[in-house]
Amino acid sequence: MGLADRIYKKGSFELETNTDGDVDTVKGECLFREVTGGFEFTYKEETADTKIKLTSGRAELERKGEISYKFRLEPEMSYDAVMNTPYGKMCVTVTGEDMMYMPTAKGFDGVLRYYLGQGADKVHIIIALRVKFDK
Repeated sequence: MGLADRIYKKGSFELETNTDGDVDTVKGECLFREVTGGFEFTYKEETADTKIKLTSGRAELERKGEISYKFRLEPEMSYDAVMNTPYGKMCVTVTGEDMMYMPTAKGFDGVLRYYLGQGADKVHIIIALRVKFDK
């Protein structure tokens, strides 16, 4: 058993992303760990690796792959970020609306709500997340 095996534990997850009414769901296996004030989990898809760190006052979303980005979300705060896409780099503004995470007996649930873009071009994104720990 290596150090990573003692820090990260295995689990399963379901993540639903609602982008202005268009819903996408991802399910699978993940690794998670407790961090100060919350949780961090990672999962792999065919074209990307994703990490989400969620605490009571802040969330960080990082995706590496065909589309890559690192977003920091805090309620009512806006940050500029860069998304790398197959078509080139895209500068975006990320504005946190709110977030919550709630530990459960078998894992944790979380919800992130934020806006991507500005003015008439901004989209509203809601991420609902459920992680269940493996025993």
